[in-house]
Amino acid sequence: MARLTLSFLGGCEVALEGSPVRFPWEKVRALLAYLAMEAERAHTRSELAGLLWPEQAESAARTNLRQALAALRAAIHDDAVVPPFLEMDRNTVRFNPASDHELDVAEFRRLAGPAADEAALAEAVALYRGEFLAGVALKDSAAFDDWLVLMRERLLGEMLAALERLARFAQERGDLAEALRHVRRQIELAPWGELAHQWAMRLLAQGGDRAAALAQYEACREALGEELGVGPAPETEALAQEIRAGRLASPAPARTWSLPVSLFPLVGRAEELARVAACLADPGCQLITLLGPGGVGKTRLAAEAGRQAAPLFEHGLCFVPLSAVGSTDEMASAVIQGLGMASYQGAGASQKEQLLAYLRPKRLLLVLDGCEHLLEGGAGNAGAWVSQVLAEAPGVKVLATSRARLNIPGEQLLPLEGLAYEALTPGSRGLSPAAELFAAAAGRVRPGYAVSQVEAPAVAAICRRVEGMPLALLLAASWMGMLTPAEIAAELEEDSGHGIAFLSADWQGLPERERSMRATLDRSWGLLSAREQGILAGLSVFRGGFTAEAAEAVAGAGLRDLARLMDRSLVMRRASGRYDLHAGHSG
Repeated sequence: MARLTLSFLGGCEVALEGSPVRFPWEKVRALLAYLAMEAERAHTRSELAGLLWPEQAESAARTNLRQALAALRAAIHDDAVVPPFLEMDRNTVRFNPASDHELDVAEFRRLAGPAADEAALAEAVALYRGEFLAGVALKDSAAFDDWLVLMRERLLGEMLAALERLARFAQERGDLAEALRHVRRQIELAPWGELAHQWAMRLLAQGGDRAAALAQYEACREALGEELGVGPAPETEALAQEIRAGRLASPAPARTWSLPVSLFPLVGRAEELARVAACLADPGCQLITLLGPGGVGKTRLAAEAGRQAAPLFEHGLCFVPLSAVGSTDEMASAVIQGLGMASYQGAGASQKEQLLAYLRPKRLLLVLDGCEHLLEGGAGNAGAWVSQVLAEAPGVKVLATSRARLNIPGEQLLPLEGLAYEALTPGSRGLSPAAELFAAAAGRVRPGYAVSQVEAPAVAAICRRVEGMPLALLLAASWMGMLTPAEIAAELEEDSGHGIAFLSADWQGLPERERSMRATLDRSWGLLSAREQGILAGLSVFRGGFTAEAAEAVAGAGLRDLARLMDRSLVMRRASGRYDLHAGHSG
C-alpha cells in the first residue's frame, strides 16, 4: 500500500509515500481536493464537469474531465494501489474513504470536536497552518470558487471556535498570558472580530498592562474601519473608558449558572455553532432564537453555544429552563432562581422589578430554554417579557430556544433542522452526522459498537426515517441492547404498526417529553388551536410534500395558516418549493 498525504490547511500539498505529487495542470489538483473533501458521496461526471468547466458545452467539459481524471490517476499511481484512491464507473467518481490516506482537514475536525479537551484542541489549532487551499483559485470556474469560499469560511469559523475554547480553558485556570495568546491568534485570523478585541483588552487590563489594553482598543478601531468601514460598538467604547479610569474588575473566569451537561457529543452542528457565535458577536443583535421542532437538539446547541460564548460576557451566562414554568408571571422567578438571587432585596418591588434592577448594569448572556408554551396572551406573553428585559438592560443578550418564534422586533431567527443523513459507508470517515450520533449512542448500550458494512444500509434507513432528528436517533439507539439496526428500521416503518411511536425509552431523571417522540409530538399538538389541529391532521395525508394550492383544497389551509404552522416548526418548505411536515407529524 502507498499512503497519500493531503495537506490543505495553508496550501495544497499532496505527497505519495512522502514524495511530492506533481500535477500537470491546476484543475487536476483542484479536482483531487474537491473529491477528497466531498468524499461522503459519489459525484456524477456531469456534476464534476460543470463544476470545473462551467463555460464549456457538456461534451467538451466531459472530455476535459476524462483527461483530468486520467492525469490524476497517473499522478497518484492509482492503478497500482489497493484499495484505489478513486472509485469510478461510467457515471460517477468518488474519493475512496477506505483508501490509505491522511487528510489534515479531517484530522483537524476530529481533534476540534465538541467533546475535545485542551490537549486535543491544541493539536487541532497547530494543524491549521493557514487558509484552506491557500493559493488555489480557478478564475474560469465560478462554481468551484464559490465552493472554495464556503469551505474557507467554514474552516475559519471552526478554527476561531477552537481558539475561543482554548482561551477559555487557559482563563479558567488563571493563565492570562496563554489565554491572550489564543485570543490574539483569533484577531490575526479575523481582525474584524470585535468580541476578540474586547477579550484581549480585558485580559491585558486584568494583567496590569493598561497601556497595552488601550493600544488594543486602537487596533480594534483601525481594523473595524479598514475591514468593515465602521467604528467600535458602544460596548467596546465603554470598555475602553473603564480601562482608562482603572475600573476594570480583577481577573475571574466567566461565571455560568445552571448550564446543563450532556451525556452525548454534539455532532454535525459546526455550521450552526458558527452562526450562533456570529450573532452573539454582533453588537446589534440582542435576541437570537433557535427555532425548530421538538427533539431537533435546540437545547443541546444552545448550551454549547452559551458555554463557548460565556467568557465574552463580563457577567457570564445564566441558563434558565422554562418547560416547567406555567406563565410569564413565573419567568422572573425562574430567572432569579437561576441567577441565585433569592436573597436580593428590592425594597418591596415585584420580582420582575427586582430582576430588571439587577440586570440593568450587567453584560450577561441569558439562555431561555423552551419558550413555546409561553407565547400566547398578548402583552403578557414571553415575547413581550423578553422585549422589556432587552429594552431596560441593553447589556443583556438573550439566546432563546423555542418551537415557535417569539415574534418581537429585532429577533434573529436561526431555524434548526435534523442532522444530515446522507448515505453512509463503513468507517468513521463515511458516517453521516446522523449516523455518527446513532453510533455514539448505540455504543453506550453495546460497548465497542461500530457501524459495520452489513449494518450500514439499515442505519442509513433509520436516519432517513427520522430525518436526522437527534432525540429520535438517541431513542432508536437505546434499543440496540436487544435489537439490530435492521430490526429497529423495520419497527420504524409506518406499515409495522409502530412507526415513530416505537421511539421511547425508560430514561430516569428526564422530563416525559424527552423520553418518547410521541410525547414530544403531543406537546407540539397541544400548543395548537382546534383549527390548527384540524389543518395539521388534514395535511398528514400527503406523502412527498404538497403545494399551497393542494393544502387549501384538501385541508382548507390558507397561506396565513401555513405561515403559522411554519412559525411553530410543524411545516417546512423544502428547497424544491413544496411544503412538507416535519418528521413524525405525517406518520
